[in-house]
Amino acid sequence: MPPKTSPQVAGQGSGHATLAIVGTGLALLRPLRCKMTFNGLTLNDLSVIDKYRIQRVEGMDDPDVKDDREELAGMDGEVPLDAFYKGRTLSLVGRIEAHTPYKLDDMREALARGFGPLVEQELRFVDPLGLSRDYYIMCRKSSKIVWADELKDYNYYTDFMIPLRASNPRKLKVITAVWVDPLPNNTIMTNRVVFSPGNQGSATAQPVIRLTGGLGGTITVRNNTNGQQFQISGGVAAGTWIEINTAKRTVKNQLGASVKSKFSGQYIEYEPGQTNQILLSTTAIGSGAPEISTTHQDSYL
Repeated sequence: MPPKTSPQVAGQGSGHATLAIVGTGLALLRPLRCKMTFNGLTLNDLSVIDKYRIQRVEGMDDPDVKDDREELAGMDGEVPLDAFYKGRTLSLVGRIEAHTPYKLDDMREALARGFGPLVEQELRFVDPLGLSRDYYIMCRKSSKIVWADELKDYNYYTDFMIPLRASNPRKLKVITAVWVDPLPNNTIMTNRVVFSPGNQGSATAQPVIRLTGGLGGTITVRNNTNGQQFQISGGVAAGTWIEINTAKRTVKNQLGASVKSKFSGQYIEYEPGQTNQILLSTTAIGSGAPEISTTHQDSYL
């Protein structure tokens, strides 16, 4: 006899001694329950007759880890050094299901063409409950597509396996959070709370932060939640901006030129599962329309 279900919604990792707990509904939908899109292709759409049926997705469980340790000479144990996540190795295992030989040939060619460009693109997982729940991972083909020409039970089916590699292990929500704070002209600012972005995911989010002039002197931006901060020296002239992209590790101006020489400190990340308090300090705010803004996506492992 199945257990009774409690109407309450509990934390994601908790349970109850006698009742089955209703889920929060906040977790990412598992890949096989989603349609998938990649470079114009739609995969795992079970509402159509001729389809790319995905039967297994490997590598979405957890990314690879860079675990660095130092051995202790002449004694037991080791010293754990900083550890980081590496990329993510993925594979899509599935079957082309067509019902004429010509359609099978078309679908094979479209699949090869869709995954042909060797540049990272968005592999999106489409949640049936709406866009706000969609997520994606940036990846590209890492080896040949494995498939064979064969006839199974007189159906025009072809099994395939597509190996993929993601250099950034994060699964990213499609919806981008945007925070903007216009700054008052002709003033000095010390540790002003400019915004408090939240990250509902399970991994640190990598924001893009833009400083729009005029801002003078040395500008300091600090995440008061985790202590990370950076400085921009020499100010930002009115009518121009500098953009700090944490994921790409770039610092560029409005012309797209690198101005990394003006940057010092750390690339700021937003901690998962909490609100991050961002502080701004600058020795002078001039004329124009000075502001600080940030964009990020909730990030998951």
